[in-house]
Amino acid sequence: MLIDLLTYSKFNKTNLLANIVAGHHQWDEGIKDVNEIDSIYNCKKMEGNQSETLLLVSLNKSFDQAKADGVYRRLDIYEATRKYWKIGKNAPQEIKYVLGVYKGIVRSVIEITSWKWTDVAEDGTKFKSERCIFEGKLLNDSEYLNKDVSDYPFGSGGAIRYIRK
Repeated sequence: MLIDLLTYSKFNKTNLLANIVAGHHQWDEGIKDVNEIDSIYNCKKMEGNQSETLLLVSLNKSFDQAKADGVYRRLDIYEATRKYWKIGKNAPQEIKYVLGVYKGIVRSVIEITSWKWTDVAEDGTKFKSERCIFEGKLLNDSEYLNKDVSDYPFGSGGAIRYIRK
C-alpha cells in the first residue's frame, strides 16, 4: 500500500504564493528590542489639559537614520526634532515645547529657548519658503516623553500639529 503524502505543492494548484510585499506592515509585526516594545505597549495617552502650547513634529522620515536620506539625515534625535519646520512666523512665540513624534509616540522633547529661520538646509537643499530651526534643551525626564499622541493626528501629509493650551 503506497501512501501519497499530502503536501502544499500538491494541494495548492491555483493559488501559488509569493512574498512580494517586502516588509509591508513591518513596523507592526517586525523584530523589536525590549525598549521599543516597552515604548509601544507600556505608554499612556497624553492628556489634553496641559498649560503650555506644544508643537508636535513628525520624525517618521528622520527617526531611523539607516533609512533617512537628504535633508532628513541628522546627527541625533535633538537635531531631528529641532530642524526645518514649516510653521507660521508668529508661532514660535507661543510654543513652549517641541515634541518629536515617531509612529504616534513622543520620542523627544525640547524646551524652546530661541529660534531662527532659514531657507537652505545644511546639505544645500533649498526650501520654497523659510523653515524654523528651534534651539533649546533636550529633556530626558519630561512628562510628555513616551506618551501616546495618536489622539492628535498630523493630518493628510502633514508633519506638524499644534496642541494649544
